[in-house]
Amino acid sequence: MASDCESDNSYDSDDLCDEIEENKEIQTLLLCGIAVKGLLLTKKSKNVRRRRRSSTCTGSMLINEILNDHESRCYKLFRLEVPVFNMLCRDLVAHYGLKKSRRVSIEESLGIFLLYLAHGCGNRLVQEFFNHSGEIVHRHFHKVLDVVVNLSKDIIKPKANYNEAIPEHILNNPRYYPYFKVVT
Repeated sequence: MASDCESDNSYDSDDLCDEIEENKEIQTLLLCGIAVKGLLLTKKSKNVRRRRRSSTCTGSMLINEILNDHESRCYKLFRLEVPVFNMLCRDLVAHYGLKKSRRVSIEESLGIFLLYLAHGCGNRLVQEFFNHSGEIVHRHFHKVLDVVVNLSKDIIKPKANYNEAIPEHILNNPRYYPYFKVVT
């Protein structure tokens, strides 16, 4: 391939050939730089983090709306009336040590717990409902569950004679004996 520099061996043509070669190298470097910059920009734009739950209604706003709305709404969602819900919140805080976190209030934690129990819905639905991540929903459900287990120890008490009413066919059946041998 013949280049522009293969003409006469004059002094001016050598300078011109050098200048053309330098310009080609500069253009090549500029094109490479532009290509690299373009690749970096496209890679960076793909890694832009966006919030998954970008709803304007937060979980605490939702709880306030439910508790201050019509009485039936709280009952339909949590299977508790508003005064009972508030009383349960107060008892769990005062007697069983339920504490609020930086992002989630006591009412919201109890709402997460009750929504699970009332409707048997999954973590993803509760995430969308309360606008929290799955980890936060999971943590607060189990925090309230632990407190409610402690509450159940105080509320659920068997009668003094609960062992006396065991039917004879259960007591005399060897299949059930390991479970009732302490009773007899």
